[in-house]
Amino acid sequence: MRTRILLSALLIVVAAAACSDSTAPANPNGVNVADNSFSPGVRTVALNTTVTWTWTGGSQHNVTWTAGSPAASTTQSSGTYQRSFDTAGTFDYYCSIHGTPTTGMRGSVTVQ
Repeated sequence: MRTRILLSALLIVVAAAACSDSTAPANPNGVNVADNSFSPGVRTVALNTTVTWTWTGGSQHNVTWTAGSPAASTTQSSGTYQRSFDTAGTFDYYCSIHGTPTTGMRGSVTVQ
């Protein structure tokens, strides 16, 4: 009976791990840059927070701001890019290779 309980508990843990979002960034203020998507696409952070974009896919992407400031990240297929937010508001971005400000690979950071 004890073996059955332990086996059941192990199956529950394995099932929960399989259902978890493997694209969720480890950093609570992070965004994964995967193949043709930002995950999460919408991030809300506190004022004076630094957000880190981490490339996890194999394709080349960048982070281009619709407001034009700061400069876009480099186009890359690995590594990270960071931006600190010291002003409240919503800041939209996109990958200039796979999106536009209104369609495709795009996201936003809302600073409160």
